[in-house]
Amino acid sequence: MSEIEEKLGIRQPTLSQQLGALREAGVIEGRREAKAVIYHLADARTRHLLDALHRIFGPEGLAAPAAPTSPRPRVASSAGAASFARVATQGAR
Repeated sequence: MSEIEEKLGIRQPTLSQQLGALREAGVIEGRREAKAVIYHLADARTRHLLDALHRIFGPEGLAAPAAPTSPRPRVASSAGAASFARVATQGAR
């Protein structure tokens, strides 16, 4: 089992589909090292965006009281990185 499979709790065929969608959308790039493929974000701005989302919607961010004038959108805990890949590629087509 790969590190990504283990962390996301998804099987290899699903992971391959999601990684392919992220590659096609230009979000990630991969390089082969022996039998492994090492993935990284293709653009540093994506890292900044993901960091901001994590600060807002991560455990500490969700625990903070929301501003009364701007209700916080509901985030389903079952929506992981695999769901993100599907959402990200829909706008790219």
